[in-house]
Amino acid sequence: MTNKEFADRVIVEYMEKIYGFALSKMVNIDHAEELSARIIFEVYKALLKKGYVENVNSYIYRISHNVYSRYIAEEMKNKSLSQKEYQAPCEYDLEKDEVCAQIRRRVAYLSQTQRKITVMHYYDLMKLSEIAEKLDLPLSTVKWHIQEARNQIKNDLVEKKENSINQKYIEFSHMMNYGYLGLSNITMPFYFTSKITQNVAYSAYKKPKTAVEIANDITVPTAFVEDIIDDLVDNGFMKKMPYHKYLTNIYITDSGKKIAEKLKEIATKYAEIVCDMYIPLLFDVGNAFMRSVSALAGNLPPILSHECRERFGTERITAFLTNKKIYSPKNDFNFLMWSIVSFACWKKLNYIDSHYDELHKFMIKRKDGGNYIAMASIANESNSDDKSMELLTIKDLYPFTTWQFLTKFDQKSENLADWKFLYISLYKYLTGEITKEPSNIGTFKRLYDHGLVVSNRSKKGGDITEYINIVLTSLSETELTDLLPPIPEELKSLGKKLDEERYITNKEFHPSHDHDLCRVLCQNTLASGGMRVHVLECLLRRGVLKPLKKMQKKTVNMIMFL
Repeated sequence: MTNKEFADRVIVEYMEKIYGFALSKMVNIDHAEELSARIIFEVYKALLKKGYVENVNSYIYRISHNVYSRYIAEEMKNKSLSQKEYQAPCEYDLEKDEVCAQIRRRVAYLSQTQRKITVMHYYDLMKLSEIAEKLDLPLSTVKWHIQEARNQIKNDLVEKKENSINQKYIEFSHMMNYGYLGLSNITMPFYFTSKITQNVAYSAYKKPKTAVEIANDITVPTAFVEDIIDDLVDNGFMKKMPYHKYLTNIYITDSGKKIAEKLKEIATKYAEIVCDMYIPLLFDVGNAFMRSVSALAGNLPPILSHECRERFGTERITAFLTNKKIYSPKNDFNFLMWSIVSFACWKKLNYIDSHYDELHKFMIKRKDGGNYIAMASIANESNSDDKSMELLTIKDLYPFTTWQFLTKFDQKSENLADWKFLYISLYKYLTGEITKEPSNIGTFKRLYDHGLVVSNRSKKGGDITEYINIVLTSLSETELTDLLPPIPEELKSLGKKLDEERYITNKEFHPSHDHDLCRVLCQNTLASGGMRVHVLECLLRRGVLKPLKKMQKKTVNMIMFL
């Protein structure tokens, strides 16, 4: 366990205890929240540096007491604390006086309004009429809140809820945005770096809940939950509902082992059909590509510099048709077909033209300028094999576009920003804009590390040879797509049956308000990333595709359109 993991676990476990400690010392709720925030910050910082601590309770008490002492000294200096609020430091054990400690902790779980009223009435000894006047609330409302607070604390003590160390927390294993990002390119994981934030969102996914209900569900003080909820609502990941409730606006997939096995069984069945009905047509085209191979350096994409033409002139280059060309590293047909199969299934098995238009109805405009559907999956070992991701770059300042498909078969970085830089570097290398000079050593190292350029020395200790380790083509994405065989009509009909099977299986694991989105997301399953993973697996089992070599895993399923 890393220092950060240990620190995160301890903070979640002790957060409510720290708040109870602060509340017992300060009495005033504003000062208590300030003190608890300072203690949590200092504890977290200390644990990140120190790592594992044997006696956590004693360690946190010492830090809490020191922070409390400094806070008192600071506030007394500023004369902002009354003598009534100040208490001389005394020995305090976080585990002693359990009933009182539980009551203090349960106060932290009340809503903001109920916390204020409870503290003002029981700690500041204010009359309910005084509280109503100060908060500008009807007296009946104040009485209702104080009664609800008492009932909630009493019920919680009777039920003896498990504390947070025994609480099972979920974790998002995969997050994605379906749609458009804003100009700042902020993706969904930016908003969900904290496990607490992920658990707040998950708690209110199946049905609307109040902040107090969410806090009780994940055993975190309501004060923390309220801030998180405000932030999620502000950025469109939760929406306000009647009666002070909130509903999560994320499509969350939480399939257990049983459902994952069922979905895998369905996908495997239809992947076999795709391999029988469509892949042979694709390989016919691939073989036609290979028959037009030319060994002439002139058949390289014309964008290549003279230096590159000389360097790769001895390579056999795969050519499409007469003037349209494609380059596969070392003329490897197997490597080329990995990319062609993935690309073709994505483009040609996508048989519902209005799929994106239907999904557009579910997209949400974000504060950062984005407009997308937020999606997340819960960590689950049983369905991790199907994970995949499409990365596309659009033509910007340079005349090329790229496509790549990330799966369990490769060893590629998932950071889109990394690849944008790498593609530009590779393009500059191909065109001769950058050469092997000391000032470019960092750029070349990244190209080598990511496998885009491979340098080999012959076994006999001869010259070092170099080659570009990615599929290149002077075709546009549209032109390549047009050369690929269309989906057979019979496969279209079977694809619709697949969509319905997946929808029926999936919908019971999503709340009713997400069933329409679930149905649309289950359309075009034949072209989905998960299905393509199963198609590739099927082709490997049949021996149609051969296993990838070490360097090929770094750039498989990638095409650069020059």
